[in-house]
Amino acid sequence: MRGLTVLFAALAALAASCADRGKPEPAAFSVLPEAPSAGDAVTIRYRPDLSGSPLARAASIELRYSLVSAAGDVRSEEVPMTSTGGAWSASFVPSERMPEGPVLLVAAFANADDRDAYDNNRDDPWVVMFREDGRVAEGANLQLSRIRGGELRLEGPVEMSVDRDLARDLVRQELAIWPENRRAAAASWSLALRELREDPVRLDSLRTAIRAVVDDYFRVSSSWAALPPDAVPMLEMYDRIGAEGRHDSLSAALLSRFPADSATAEYGVQALVDRRDLEGSASRLRDFLDEHPESPASKLGRGMLLSLYMYRLGTPERAAEVVRTDRPIDTQYLVGYAEWLAAQPGRLGEAETVFRRCWEEDRAAEWTSSGSASRSEWMEFQRWRLSRTGLGLAGVLKESGRGEEAASLLAELALAEGPGAEADPEVLVALAGAEEDLGRPADAVRTFERLAERWMPTAEALAGWRRAYEAAGSGSDFDAYSEGYRERRMARLIERLADRALDRPAPDISFEDPTGAKSSLSDYRGKVVLIDFWATWCGPCRRSLPQLDEIYAKRGEIGDFEILPINVWERNAGEERRTAVAASWKELGLSMPYFLDPDAPAGTGSPATDLFHVSGIPTSFVIGRDGKILFKTVGYEGDSAIEEMRAKIAIALGRPPAA
Repeated sequence: MRGLTVLFAALAALAASCADRGKPEPAAFSVLPEAPSAGDAVTIRYRPDLSGSPLARAASIELRYSLVSAAGDVRSEEVPMTSTGGAWSASFVPSERMPEGPVLLVAAFANADDRDAYDNNRDDPWVVMFREDGRVAEGANLQLSRIRGGELRLEGPVEMSVDRDLARDLVRQELAIWPENRRAAAASWSLALRELREDPVRLDSLRTAIRAVVDDYFRVSSSWAALPPDAVPMLEMYDRIGAEGRHDSLSAALLSRFPADSATAEYGVQALVDRRDLEGSASRLRDFLDEHPESPASKLGRGMLLSLYMYRLGTPERAAEVVRTDRPIDTQYLVGYAEWLAAQPGRLGEAETVFRRCWEEDRAAEWTSSGSASRSEWMEFQRWRLSRTGLGLAGVLKESGRGEEAASLLAELALAEGPGAEADPEVLVALAGAEEDLGRPADAVRTFERLAERWMPTAEALAGWRRAYEAAGSGSDFDAYSEGYRERRMARLIERLADRALDRPAPDISFEDPTGAKSSLSDYRGKVVLIDFWATWCGPCRRSLPQLDEIYAKRGEIGDFEILPINVWERNAGEERRTAVAASWKELGLSMPYFLDPDAPAGTGSPATDLFHVSGIPTSFVIGRDGKILFKTVGYEGDSAIEEMRAKIAIALGRPPAA
């Protein structure tokens, strides 16, 4: 297979070119053999110690790779690596998974013991591009920019930050090589739309120009025999220029013409729903499902129709008609219907039937190599779906007086089979409760202990644990006993997170306090700093800030560090913004000081978040005394996040002072 030979010749050439640019020998990353035949096993070797990667301290490493076609198709898999003298290697046979045409291969390395720990060292040559003719594929540069910019979703290990200048340069290079590449054109327009957000006159002119080009593109769509691969990015442009009506009508039309094409399935089904015309939406969904019962979109369509009847139109009897069909229904909607049934008097039997339908369907589901999810990611998502269904079914069994069946089901869920699997904490709490109800407090204590080994128990779970502990007749003090679990949990967290330190220089940003007094991050050199980017309208931010305030209040116990909550991305500016932020801070009852990005305009623009490559809030960074970013945390993870943040701060405090 000539394409496979060309791929690994390009891989070897890239590894050699990295060495020529000053990489130590042997190269941190290499591929053997250089020119394999189709079906040959290929070995990738990796030396994290030579690239300065934190994975040099890892006990186990996993190779995760994705093959990305020019059309955006992604096929991903992971392969365990073996170690010999500090060199890690993995072999795989990718020939059966090769997409057609130009392909971008993205490889990343992960700590297999800690699925959240990825090697994000930018100096590793872990991105390879190639063409069929053997030249490095300039045509794949757009795919790289889309991955880096977050437009093309891949698994966590290959998420990379990129500044807009680099993205712009990559797109321009792509258009210079292939002027007719409409994907590149759409990416170029998207960049320009973002850059002109604060210039309404030029923004309107650009939108008008884009509309003309996209309209012209779709003007000939009636003659298409098949859906072109660049139709979806062009279709998305209608949404980005504010022409949602045109986007929805065209999506529905394309779905009707190409019902078997998975690229338009989700867009098309969603476009059939108009919140201003709910009955009409239901009628359009029914018509589509009657005409195309086997379409890739039909399973989602039935789920959306079920949801429409249940929650928008308030007609559960019509929802029941959808459920009574033998056709597949997306279980994320179907399980919601089962939960509704369980809450209705006298309908536990119906609820059990629907829960079991979801349970059997999700258990029978199998991972396929198509799509962007690797096997382990798909399994993790399936475990979540099974947990939700299993918890609902166990609740119905318990309400029906079948406590032993409920406990048996929960025990099965708690087995957490599969690589990297962990039992859902909600399942463990429910299992402990079922065991307690059955008069087995000692079993409940063991289940709570299993919970506490990994997760911080909620206040409710802690109360249940105490109750079971005392009922089991344990002699020691419960508070001292449970504190031992907290200390061990924290020690394991610190040990696990120490290998994840990024050790990247932090950009110097400026900010000001509510009085207008200005500071910069460099003023805090020599101290451990936690920066948190937040906004008043951000719900997860408002839930996470009290946790940070709790950490701030315990600085005397933890050590000498600073927390800098920096307000960004507000919808107002100037004095109006200051007033709103002050009111929000007071409403939350927080004692730690807060700061503002003085140069941030109204909206999502912020020099500080741009420099830190922040794509969503809340996002926090732990910065060491030497001014290097050690940890980045995105989003709000619930009560357990406070322990993880304390562990990250403890790691930073345990490092030697800056030279």
